[in-house]
Amino acid sequence: MRLVSPTLLLALALAGTIHAPGTGVAASGRGAGNARPSARPAPVQGAGGFSLVKTTSATELIQCLLGPNVSISNAVLTAAPVAAGKFTGGSALIGFDDGIVMSTGDVDSLFGPNNFDDTSTSNATAGDADLDTLVSPDVTFDSAILEFDFQCTSGAQINIQFVFSSEEYNEFVGSPFNDVFAIFLDGNRAVNNIARTTGACAATPGLPIAVNNVNCGNPPLPDPPVNCGCFVDNTGGALDFEPDGLTRNFLATASVAAGTHHLKIAIADTADEIYDANVFLRCGSLACGIVPARPATWGEIKARYR
Repeated sequence: MRLVSPTLLLALALAGTIHAPGTGVAASGRGAGNARPSARPAPVQGAGGFSLVKTTSATELIQCLLGPNVSISNAVLTAAPVAAGKFTGGSALIGFDDGIVMSTGDVDSLFGPNNFDDTSTSNATAGDADLDTLVSPDVTFDSAILEFDFQCTSGAQINIQFVFSSEEYNEFVGSPFNDVFAIFLDGNRAVNNIARTTGACAATPGLPIAVNNVNCGNPPLPDPPVNCGCFVDNTGGALDFEPDGLTRNFLATASVAAGTHHLKIAIADTADEIYDANVFLRCGSLACGIVPARPATWGEIKARYR
């Protein structure tokens, strides 16, 4: 986790957003955020063709995520009833058409236009101790976790394609409100996290996926950008999508031996339970030995909307 700049600390103090470490209680200046209506029919479709249906079934999520040469067992979803779903029509927004989404808030809040810079649903669910290690000394809240065992047909490379987003962009970049996402492989330590900044866009590769590790800075403040080439700024609402900022496509990858392995996919708010974060995982991208192709149009989308 990056240190908070003195300038940002002063700005947060003046805004009344400094809180006691680990309490998750923000002062009134940060507010509770704007909650989007959740009483929508399912499936829901946005104006741009993005559609989504909520699910509380780990099996449904896994069936979407499952790709070639891999088998799954013992799948468990630990999340609020509104915090997970399956989507289609995402190509123009996140660079791939269909997948699953996990959120620290309500997935119905994803639909555009981007009317708020503080979209929030507090699910009153626990954080995650494993994610806490990635954002220490702060702690996490409102986690959503999908865990399962998997087997490759032989020793191979495991791959999962994903995009991370958060409402903390851009005004809380460099602050303790460092929403975080991880994929833990065969263990719960920081070194077991295979979701990291990768690819040609990453000026600083190998960092955990979090607001403070992928951003173009906080424009009113002198906080320097980190992996700006991997970031898409949507604070102006160029995308018909509620998230204020999102990453480019990342690929989590690791070599595994033949046999049974365990994956834990987890996302959480950091330092308090407001300003939602989301992760989108491409359907069919959980594969052994096959690297999913990144859409050819994604670079064009990024160049257009950044």
